[in-house]
Amino acid sequence: MHENVRLLLLYLAICAVILMRVAVEDDGFTTPDSVHYIAAAETIKEDLSFTYTVNDRTFFLSLWPSGYPVFIALIKSITPLSYLWSSKLVNLLWLGFGFLLIRKYYPVNPTFIAVIFCANSMLDIFSYTWTEAGFTVGLLWVSLSGYRLYKSNSSYSYHIFEIVLASLLAYSYRYVGGFILFLLAALAVLSLLNKKFKVFYSLSFASLLLASGIGAYFWFITQVTGHYSGATRIPPDESFSFLVTNLSIAQVNEFFLIRKLDFEAAERLSLVLLALQIILLIYAAAQLVKVRDFCARLSARSSDTLPLFVFATGIAYWMVVVGLRFFVMKFDLFDFRILAPTSFLCLVSVHMYLAAEHRAPLLAKIKIPIMSIYLLALAHGLYKKNLIDFILAQTKQLF
Repeated sequence: MHENVRLLLLYLAICAVILMRVAVEDDGFTTPDSVHYIAAAETIKEDLSFTYTVNDRTFFLSLWPSGYPVFIALIKSITPLSYLWSSKLVNLLWLGFGFLLIRKYYPVNPTFIAVIFCANSMLDIFSYTWTEAGFTVGLLWVSLSGYRLYKSNSSYSYHIFEIVLASLLAYSYRYVGGFILFLLAALAVLSLLNKKFKVFYSLSFASLLLASGIGAYFWFITQVTGHYSGATRIPPDESFSFLVTNLSIAQVNEFFLIRKLDFEAAERLSLVLLALQIILLIYAAAQLVKVRDFCARLSARSSDTLPLFVFATGIAYWMVVVGLRFFVMKFDLFDFRILAPTSFLCLVSVHMYLAAEHRAPLLAKIKIPIMSIYLLALAHGLYKKNLIDFILAQTKQLF
């Protein structure tokens, strides 16, 4: 089967699972934040206004960046979908764009990389009406385009445009995306140290454009709402040990790819699926060592810089968001919503590393057990009580 066909089938399967999950859930995979995004999208479409009302209270679209509501409003304008389903379509379009990025930038074994979207955390953030879906794919685009600019010997104008666009889109979804500015500055310093002066000038110019874009956004949102930020930032008031424990549990859970584990009252199914994931990983490792020169093939080479760029972007985001939560402001406790962008980029980097052409004999040994974990996670995505109740009801009617 051609690789493009595999990618398309995988994308359609993930979309089908997400749509079924959303359709059978009473809340449509929404939270209080989702209500604000949808309400903001409605006022943008109807009145081109950046103020909106929820429960008879007026809010300014400055607490969150306006990117997600604007995209929802745009989809609503060109389709007959409701605002809720427009928000889901926006997520699925970002998912499709993620597939295209992987196919473009890593044509070798792209399905082995794209299958990461089947992980439990990924299914959740692409199901919810949240900004994390677009932000995560935006970070992937930033890391891939940043790599191309750093390694480029020509087409600097195009690469500058691409990375600035990717960075602004990521920022337009979440303010924390502003850390990309420091990421570009670090790359500029690295290129200067390596005497890549054209790249240094390009990255410096890209940083300047990004900083100007962020400044212009704050100026615009202040002009139309009267506020540059829509909430009082409360300093963290939890103990340091509590946050460390919360972070540790959430971080461990991020690598339980099929189903999360409730550490206070672990369900039997969670334990069974965790055991199954561990067994498949052990089997993959046993198959790996059967390759005679597996150590030499696993060793890092100069061609492995792309996975390194992706990994570094994920770790940079992790350091920023963890530092903010520990020392600067109180927002949600650590969970998949906050940590999934890092988990995703780290998994992508590992898969890219293993999928390199010179590691083909290794990949042939581990591909089936590794992909089985993600496909099990995709199947488990349909494990929803409402869906099971619906299927049982339909079965009773038939018989």
